[in-house]
Amino acid sequence: MSLRVCMVIYHYWPGPEGGTERQCRRLASALSRRGVACTVLTARTDRGAPARARDGEVRIARMPILEGVLRRPALGPGPGARAAGTASASRSPGRAARLAAAGVAWLNALGFQVAGALFLWRHAREFDVIHVHTSEWIAGWAVWVGRRIRRPVLCKGATTPALPPSTRRVPFGRIWDRVRIEAEFVALSDAMASGLKAAGVPDRRIRVIPNSVELPDLSGRREEAGRVLYVGNLTQNEWKAFDVLFDAWAKVHAAGTGARLHVLGGGDPAPWKRYLDERGCRASVVFEGFVRNPDEQYARAALLVLPSRQEGMSNALLEAQSWGIPAVVSNIPANRSVVDEGVNGLAVPVGEAEALASGILRLLGDAPLRIRLGQAARSRMEAGYSIDSVVEKTRKAYQALLRGPDGIPAGGRRP
Repeated sequence: MSLRVCMVIYHYWPGPEGGTERQCRRLASALSRRGVACTVLTARTDRGAPARARDGEVRIARMPILEGVLRRPALGPGPGARAAGTASASRSPGRAARLAAAGVAWLNALGFQVAGALFLWRHAREFDVIHVHTSEWIAGWAVWVGRRIRRPVLCKGATTPALPPSTRRVPFGRIWDRVRIEAEFVALSDAMASGLKAAGVPDRRIRVIPNSVELPDLSGRREEAGRVLYVGNLTQNEWKAFDVLFDAWAKVHAAGTGARLHVLGGGDPAPWKRYLDERGCRASVVFEGFVRNPDEQYARAALLVLPSRQEGMSNALLEAQSWGIPAVVSNIPANRSVVDEGVNGLAVPVGEAEALASGILRLLGDAPLRIRLGQAARSRMEAGYSIDSVVEKTRKAYQALLRGPDGIPAGGRRP
C-alpha cells in the first residue's frame, strides 16, 4: 500500500519562495513520481490563488489567512521568514506600521492554525504522515494536531539554531515551542543533529538527511575564469553577510584581477551599490536581480562565494557544487557539513573579509586547484545529495515512523 503524506509549509509555489520552499517542492514532486501521494498544506497569501490546486501530481490545499484577503505583500509569520538586514540596507518603518504588520502577522498565523487544524481533522483518513518543513512554531502546532488525529509528525530542521523561539507575532507560540520537541526530526547535518540533542530531542528521534539537489548535465558548462558568483536575498544581510562579502570584494577589486562578482537575488540593490561606491569597487559588481533558473549563471561561474553568518544548508552551495564549482565559504557548521577545506572548496573564518578575499584570490589565480576542487564537489553531490538519494532516505524515514513494535502504524491503523 502506497504512502500518503501531508507536507506542511507556510509558503509554497508559486508564491514567495526561499530555499526551504524549493526543497519542499522538489521533494514532494520527486516522491510523487515514485508513488508517494503528496498533499501540500500551505497558506493562501494571495486571494487570486485557488484554494485547491495541483502542482503536477502534488495536491495543494491553501488555508485562508488575513493577508490573502487584504492582498498585502508577505508579512509573515511564515516559518523560515527573516527580517530585513541592517539599517544601511533598508529603512525601518514607523511604529504604527510595525504594529499594524505585527497585528496582521498574528492574525495570519491564527487563521492558518485554525483552518489547517480543521483541514487535517476532516481529511485525516487521507494521510499516514504529517511532514513539516520547518522546526519553528508550525512544527509544534502540527504535533498538537497530529496527536488528535493520531498521525505521526516528521519535522525537518531548516535553519540554525535548530529550534528557534517563536515571536510575539505567533499566537500560542510558547505552547508550540514546548510541544514541537515531541516530533520525529530530520536534521540536515550532524551539526544540526547535535543542536537538536542539546535542545532535548532524544537521539532515537533524529535522522540526518541533507537537502537535495538535481544533478545537471555538465556538457553545457563553460567556465569564465574571472566570473565569481553569489546567490542570496539582498535583504538578509544579518544572516547572509553582504557587508563582509562586499568588504572582501573591495580587496579583490584592488588586486587588479579583472574579476567580476555577479550577485543573484531579489531585493533593492541601491543601498548596496552606494556601499560599493564608497569602497571604490562598484564597477566590478553586477546585480542580476532575482533569477528563477540560475543554471546559465552556474554554467559560466568560476567559483561561488558564501560568507554567511547563519545557514541551515544553502541551496546555492549545493547547486554550485553540483555544477562542479568550487566554493569559498564561511566556516559555520552548516557550510562545513558540505565543504571540506582543500577538498571541494575553501573555508575561512566567519566575518573576516580579509580571509574571504584571500580565498577568492587564491582560487581565481589557480586554475588547476579550481578544477580539482570542482571535480570533488560534483562527486560529493552525486554520492550523498542527489534527489534520488534524499527521496530514498525520506521514504525510509516515513516507513520507520509508521512501523510500531507490533507492525501497527504509530498513528493508528489506516482506515
